[in-house]
Amino acid sequence: MTAAIVGMLLAALTAGTGSRVLLMTTAVVLGSAYGILLVSGLRLTESLAPPRHAATAIAVFYSLAYAGFAFPVLVQTLSTLWNPVPVLLAGSGLALATMATTFMAWPRDPRRR
Repeated sequence: MTAAIVGMLLAALTAGTGSRVLLMTTAVVLGSAYGILLVSGLRLTESLAPPRHAATAIAVFYSLAYAGFAFPVLVQTLSTLWNPVPVLLAGSGLALATMATTFMAWPRDPRRR
């Protein structure tokens, strides 16, 4: 999530400045974030789901993950109504809130999983 947050902040900066160097850096950071989030989320889903519900849990995870991959389209669409900088800042705020919620909900005792 940290890479996604940094990537969206870089994207906001890129949209605000129009820098091509920042664009390349942003693409690498966001691409890496998407890959890391997909793999780590899938592994976590596999580890938490009971074996008989694993296929369903993985299907739900993929559905939500691919819905999240539509974020660039959402940003582009909203950018026709508003400046993309606040849209990207709101996205990074949402990612930060998601990360904070995950940390608060994470079991303290690994045996409680």
